[in-house]
Amino acid sequence: SGMNLESLPTVLRDSLPGMGFPRFALSLVVDGGRYPGRFLPVLRPGQVLADPPERFHQLCSFPPAPGSDPVFAAPALAPPGWLELCGGGDFLFLPLVANEAWYGLLVLEGGEDSALTARGLQETLAVYLDREFHYRELVEQAVEERTRTRLETEKRQLLSTLVAGIAHEVNTPLGSTVTSVSFMADKLRELHRQFGDGAIRRSDLESFIADQQAGFGIVGRALDRVTELLANFRKVSAETMQAEAISFDLGDLLRQILKNLDPRVQARGAHLEVRGPDRMPMNTLSAPFLDIVANLVGNALDYAWPDSAAGTVRLEYGFLAERPGWVYLVVADDGKGIPPDYRKRIFEPFFTIMRHKGGTGLGLNIVHNLVTLALRGTIRCEGMDGAGSCFVMEFPRDLPLY
Repeated sequence: SGMNLESLPTVLRDSLPGMGFPRFALSLVVDGGRYPGRFLPVLRPGQVLADPPERFHQLCSFPPAPGSDPVFAAPALAPPGWLELCGGGDFLFLPLVANEAWYGLLVLEGGEDSALTARGLQETLAVYLDREFHYRELVEQAVEERTRTRLETEKRQLLSTLVAGIAHEVNTPLGSTVTSVSFMADKLRELHRQFGDGAIRRSDLESFIADQQAGFGIVGRALDRVTELLANFRKVSAETMQAEAISFDLGDLLRQILKNLDPRVQARGAHLEVRGPDRMPMNTLSAPFLDIVANLVGNALDYAWPDSAAGTVRLEYGFLAERPGWVYLVVADDGKGIPPDYRKRIFEPFFTIMRHKGGTGLGLNIVHNLVTLALRGTIRCEGMDGAGSCFVMEFPRDLPLY
């Protein structure tokens, strides 16, 4: 009662000696499986274990097993070197099986006179492990369901925000288009009336042509703006990117992307620095990196420094020492930075303080979705106001299959 898997070693060390088992070893199955053969309640050296699991993980033993690696392979029925450490004696080997599922293996020092007690202990532990793992599965399923529900709620909220935002953003250029087309139509009707009256003058035609040119210019710019907004709106969904992972070197890919951005960097008078290992093999989506780097570097070139000045944009990538199998990518500049209040909202769709310069507020939201949804990673913004901006991304080298 009240026992859990973490406390099980302590419970066994405290109770087994009093039950007549001074030496014992408990190992759990690394990969659980089915037990097709007849269940042998107590095994002894020389008996065959029917279709055993491939690997066991030592949970606890007394005396402690000498090996440093807690994982050992079948057909061994005890941690390597443990029986030799015990110096001989009779031992009982008890598979912990419940509902035809393997959970572990218990080794107890004892003979025939201990078999009945050992079998009772075996059955108790097997049932306990079955319930414990079943309970953990239920907890994981509940957490997964709650997480799924929360994500669906967040997605619906994001969609509502996006729909409202895109409607607001598109309304301005469409309003300009409607106004211009209406103005051009009025001028055309006026010219048509003058033509019917036979009263068209050269100056009337020149004025009409000038008005039409100005009107079409407004319409063209407005429709270009709508096209840009809709293109960015599509990018907000990471599902539009490539669907399958490919093998590539991150350093090579980043250098190729920056080579394509070099004319824009040179025109701004800025400087690019790239730091990272010579080789960084990846097996993930490559396409998201183009938009991620282009957006972050582009933002630095457009907004980091005053119009008359420029500085350095630094890209750094490498392996995460504290998280095996993960890498990091940093894009930083030495510009004026982002105020703390704004940093809290920069990944929200349509949030921008540069609308007067043509900013849509979708660039960093696209970057956030690509990093978190497409690459299954994380992104955060660091830095101090007036001391530059720094975007830190972390993601797995191999794209998870979920």
